[in-house]
Amino acid sequence: DLVPEREGGGVFRFDLLPPGEYAVLSSCTGYIAVAESVVVLEGEAKEVRRVLEKGAALEGTVVDDLGKPIAGASVTATPVEKDVTRVAFGRPTGGGGAAMDREGRFRIEGLRSGVHRVVAGASGHGSASPATARAPGEVPRIVLRRCGTLRLRLVLPAGATPPAQMTVSFEEVEGGGGIGSKRPWKDGRVVVDDVSPVAVRSKPLIGVTLG
Repeated sequence: DLVPEREGGGVFRFDLLPPGEYAVLSSCTGYIAVAESVVVLEGEAKEVRRVLEKGAALEGTVVDDLGKPIAGASVTATPVEKDVTRVAFGRPTGGGGAAMDREGRFRIEGLRSGVHRVVAGASGHGSASPATARAPGEVPRIVLRRCGTLRLRLVLPAGATPPAQMTVSFEEVEGGGGIGSKRPWKDGRVVVDDVSPVAVRSKPLIGVTLG
């Protein structure tokens, strides 16, 4: 990505560009981003002027299955119209790297008016079905179930030589995703963190390969 020199007053300048075609994205928090293709010829001083429109906003809350807010979650909103492919990323109203405040509230700005598909995710939590909301407006409360921890203890027959390593995998009984990992044998103890709550509820099938 090329970084422009900022002159102030909304003016940016790219110097010493090789001739060619460039993808230019104009964006500002709270406004609808505009992406376009610009061709620069050798020796040409190309001027591009774009007027950004004030965007709509979506607000909502992300909590876990106990109703506690998830401060570290991220949220994205995508327009459902077939002719729109741009994804708008949620930004906190006060700036910073998090997508929401400590109470799990989020605000996504710079959206086009209309129906959006809203998806949330957080480390240590399972996924939730996408929510649908119309901007400007409120998003129904999003609930992300807490993940669990899978603990196993594998025991070899008496006199058997422990293998150097093992592969432990499991999948949901009713289909869906699974987890597999290769690890040293050590004492046969296995701990798998961030296991999907769906997999835990469905009594997962567990497979072990030694060596």
